[in-house]
Amino acid sequence: MSRYKIVIQYDGTNFSGFQSQKNQSGIQDNIESSISKLNNDKKIKIYGASRTDAGVHALGQVAHFDLDSKFSEKELLKALNARLSKEIRISHLTKVNENFHSRFDATSKEYHYCLLYTSDAADEEDSVDLGGRRI
Repeated sequence: MSRYKIVIQYDGTNFSGFQSQKNQSGIQDNIESSISKLNNDKKIKIYGASRTDAGVHALGQVAHFDLDSKFSEKELLKALNARLSKEIRISHLTKVNENFHSRFDATSKEYHYCLLYTSDAADEEDSVDLGGRRI
């Protein structure tokens, strides 16, 4: 059994947040389902470094899981992404020490909040430039 660290990016618009929630679709549920399909449909649990709320996006969320796999890291990454919904991508996957824990071994976390102060979100004059992206 090997432990894998993954770095996840996602558009959370249509999700209930990262963590699994009863009767809702979370990012964690989608990733666990993808991994389980590669594990003869045996349930696999992933452990995230943190959680996000409904509708929140992520560019580098870290998680880990344990899996007995014959795939190389590159093959496993490709196979997982092929089974995920288009809003979710695993950007990095690496084998790590079995003692690694994505939440407890995190040395920092960074959050960016983007707010739009207007009653008309389509109004270009009220948008804000964030590093070349207008919101």
